Formats: sequence, structure tokens, C-alpha cells
Amino acid sequence: MTYTPIPFGTPLWHVPVNAAFTDQDTRLTTAEEQLAATPAIGETVPADHNAIAWTGDPGHSMSTAAPTTGILHMIRLMIREEVTLTSVAYLVTAAGSGLTAGQNFIGLYDSSGALLRSTADQTANFGGAAFRQANWSTPVLVPAGAYWVAFLANGTTAPTLGRYLSWAPAPEILNVGLTVTTARSATSGAGLTALPTPVTMSARTLSGTNWVAVLL
Repeated sequence: MTYTPIPFGTPLWHVPVNAAFTDQDTRLTTAEEQLAATPAIGETVPADHNAIAWTGDPGHSMSTAAPTTGILHMIRLMIREEVTLTSVAYLVTAAGSGLTAGQNFIGLYDSSGALLRSTADQTANFGGAAFRQANWSTPVLVPAGAYWVAFLANGTTAPTLGRYLSWAPAPEILNVGLTVTTARSATSGAGLTALPTPVTMSARTLSGTNWVAVLL
């Protein structure tokens, strides 16, 4: 900040002084925010992979789990700034079998439980072990906030999906400090054959979480 001397005899001299203090305080706050937003040395963040948000660094330890068929499995992702989302990435580690065509989907929900977008039917993708990426029906512009990627599988055997660490035995740890409404990972419904909307966020059940990422 450039200091501009206040001429002697200036009336209401406190006005420019207060303005200078305010400006300095704003600059410090901005710098502190920038520092807080800077990743730690060596940390890998979603942007390093051209992603917007993910469950966690895929380079860390991962496990697997198969979602229960007919139940919506919801994974929370925090979007830090307004952005347009076009696709979702996930990992199938073991193919599902006897999958019911037209009843396997991934959806994007907001904090009110409204379904913002869904993918096309994922029966073919759920039926083979591979890294998968699926587009939303149309790109969606979302403001900063919490969003949930939700998996729905139907068939004889659900696909086994990559999971960020193994939290299934203790979902309370994964959701520590959160409520059922804001849970990082939770399930909803039973016997579902299509993505529901809206989802009653406060009526969900805490659960473990699958690995997902949302992309530009």
C-alpha cells in the first residue's frame, strides 16, 4: 500500500486515517485467505487432475464396497466456487451381474435434496471393471456449496466400487461433526428403480463412502 501524507490542517483528518486502516486490514485479510487456500507443500488437490472436487486423493489408500441394490448412496462434495460441472468419474473394481437395464444411474443433488442432473443409464458401465467417466444429461452451473453425487444400482449383484478408505464399519467417524442432513456419506430409500427427487435429507442413514470426482 502506498502511503499518502495527510496535509496539515486537513479537516476531519480521522476520515482518511480510518480509510487507510480499513484498506490495510482488507489487504491483510485477503492475504490470510489466500494463504489458507494454498495447499500444503506436496499436497495433491483436485485441480492438479483437472477436477473440481473429489472424495479424496486417489493416490492414497483405497478399498472397495458394493452398494446395496435399490438404495440411493449419496456422497457429499464441497464446491468452493461457482463452476459448471459436466461429468462425474468413479471406479468399478468388480462388475455387477444381472443388472436391470434402465435402473442404474448416478445423480447430482443439492443441499435441499433436489435432483439437479443425472447421467444416462449406467448399466453397461456398472457391468465391467474399469475407471469410468459419465456426463451429466446437460452441463450444470452450480454456486459454491455442498452437493451430493448419488449412485443407484439395480440387478442381481451390484457393481463393486472404489471406496476412499474403509469407513463402512464406522460411518460416524466419516461424518463426525455433521448431522444426517449434512452428512458426508449417507443412504436413502429402498426398492428404488429411478433417482428420487426430492430426497428428504434429514431422513437418511449414515454410511461409508465411495470414491468420486466431479469434472469440468
